[in-house]
Amino acid sequence: MSSNKWKHRFPWDWLIVLLSLIGVNFVVKKQSNPDLRIHSFVWKCVDLSQRYLGQPSQIDLLILGDSRSRELDAQHLQDCLLPLQLKAQNASTLSGSWISSFSLLRIVENNLSKDATTLLCVSEFWLEQPEHQTRAGILPVYRDYLALGEPTLALTSLLPLSSRRGHIVNRLRASAESPFRNAYNIFEPPVDSYFGMNKSNVDLWFSPITENQLDDNLAFADRVLEKIQALTPNLILVYLPNAKTRETYVDKHFPQRRERFLRDIEQLAAKHGIRFVNLHKQLGDDALYVDFHHWNPSGVKAGTSLLAKHLVPLLSE
Repeated sequence: MSSNKWKHRFPWDWLIVLLSLIGVNFVVKKQSNPDLRIHSFVWKCVDLSQRYLGQPSQIDLLILGDSRSRELDAQHLQDCLLPLQLKAQNASTLSGSWISSFSLLRIVENNLSKDATTLLCVSEFWLEQPEHQTRAGILPVYRDYLALGEPTLALTSLLPLSSRRGHIVNRLRASAESPFRNAYNIFEPPVDSYFGMNKSNVDLWFSPITENQLDDNLAFADRVLEKIQALTPNLILVYLPNAKTRETYVDKHFPQRRERFLRDIEQLAAKHGIRFVNLHKQLGDDALYVDFHHWNPSGVKAGTSLLAKHLVPLLSE
């Protein structure tokens, strides 16, 4: 008798957990602002959708990437590529990643001209950061996560709390690590090495990564590149330059990470038959940067011109 009662007992504990999760997500959705990176992504989605809604194919050169490639000046790039008559569109966002690039490409794929070229500006975070897809906040792109073989992330993307998870985890991690950084001061480069730039040592944002995590990141990148290339066959991978100060710092403290990242990108490009423009250690003048890896107005012009110089022979083939 007791076993029958247990068999038909209503699962109140599961119901309580479910209602608690619904309540937490409701509160988060009502009282918290979206993560800055997610907001940037959503804004770009809306902007592209409104700009090209019902418009004919008119994008000849599409730029995808993160906050660094977001600074590329599309108009200046067009001017530098003359006499090639190309219409450029920069669709990079602060939330730049494999998934955001794929999602934004799907929005404008019908607006790409027949022979359009897409520049995918890659970042070390995309391969060298553990769980990068979740740390920056899970984007509200359910169908795109499914298309890339990530059903768990697809389901999670439906929950409002997911948009804050990356922010919450990063704040907790920073709080936990700060006492050790302050105590030993082994992560910080000398203050005078910044030479007037705003302090933005992005290399402190990398957490230790295991071989399994590296393999997972590579496998995900491999799948995404295959999907992206199916939508835009004329694909070029780009690695943008950093300030000389950062290059010196990385060469001293993290040389293996940089070498491994560039090697992995080269191998991915070769596997998929994709051209790779590597601007590593070019345009290293610190006077062109506001921090370790973002340009100031002079840097934007110089960096865009440098990229155009490397693109001319590739686009003229």
